[in-house]
Amino acid sequence: INQQQYKLISSDDVYAYYPSWTLDNSKVLFTQKHEGQWQLFQVAAEGNQQLTQQLTQQAVKYAQEVNQDDIWFSQEQQSGMYRLSSSTGKVNMHWPQFPKNQYWRYNNNAIYFVSASPVNGLYKTALDNYHPELVAPLEKGVGGQFSVAQNGRIFVFEDRRRLQSDLKISP
Repeated sequence: INQQQYKLISSDDVYAYYPSWTLDNSKVLFTQKHEGQWQLFQVAAEGNQQLTQQLTQQAVKYAQEVNQDDIWFSQEQQSGMYRLSSSTGKVNMHWPQFPKNQYWRYNNNAIYFVSASPVNGLYKTALDNYHPELVAPLEKGVGGQFSVAQNGRIFVFEDRRRLQSDLKISP
């Protein structure tokens, strides 16, 4: 990695957060604060800055493409999981009961998220039916952002109990 040259794919005036690849790896989705609220953008992976496109006019905090036509997203300070149709641009509420302010990731047809209720842990739910099941209990202070391995059985978490954030991996 130290020998590689990284290429800037967003413009200098963009504050890009929470990036995620589209399924075909041709674009990167990201959020940024725009006019006081988080909104969703995409940029071509080859880095043509003129191809940066705003996808929503509404608040978006975390987003991921889950199939060729749907980008799912959640909003800051609001409960709910939404679906944005890539082909029509139409937004629909999919799960009104999804907890607010939860960092989440999509993997293997499921949404994974950390929640303190009913037990502090990592939960997952199928895309077609919101029914969270506990995947892994977590120690207090462990959670925040995380990643799920492709097989859906290994997880890495932030541990924010010290001055810096450490990483912990599941057994």
